Amino acid sequence: MIKSALAAVFALAAFGSLLAPYCKFPTHSTSLCSPINPCGFVCKDGYTPFPLIFPTKCVCPWPLTECNGKCGIYKACPSKGHTKRDLSAAMANCPVGQTVCGILGRAAGSWECVNTQSDLESCGGCAISATNEANDGEGQDCTAIEGVADVACVGGGCQVRKCLDGYEVSPGNNYCIPEEREKGIFTVAKDIIAAEFGA
Repeated sequence: MIKSALAAVFALAAFGSLLAPYCKFPTHSTSLCSPINPCGFVCKDGYTPFPLIFPTKCVCPWPLTECNGKCGIYKACPSKGHTKRDLSAAMANCPVGQTVCGILGRAAGSWECVNTQSDLESCGGCAISATNEANDGEGQDCTAIEGVADVACVGGGCQVRKCLDGYEVSPGNNYCIPEEREKGIFTVAKDIIAAEFGA
């Protein structure tokens, strides 16, 4: 009886080792083959096998969340960031005429390819460098011009088309000038009469 049980175990082990090369293991798992389960696996990085009986995948169940390839409880999930090598690769991957610029409000090292000759937020150069440091005026965010209502980036320079009420377009069409609010003598007289007599 013991001999037949041992023979069965060895047969299963041999069968399992034959199947192991054909097993497909889910993401976030490592193989754990056994005579009973030749394609067995265990989940790693905080993931849980699913379904519990005869699992086929590793999941990150609620209330846990996934962050940079790990499952756990996180308040925030920072970007892995980019290395100089990543930025060099990004520059090589940007289309001709585009520049690698940082993204305002994103993690350090976040970048995108930008046409600085026509981009409203990085006009004339990157407003934020690829390492998310201010570029000291290398580029300009045309939408941040005080009093602007309609603006474009043309040839790497902000071109103001229209200003908000109380502003007028500068002679060079590159910013908005607050309008002078001098009242003429008749306007002042009218205001005094209206205040005095309620007209």
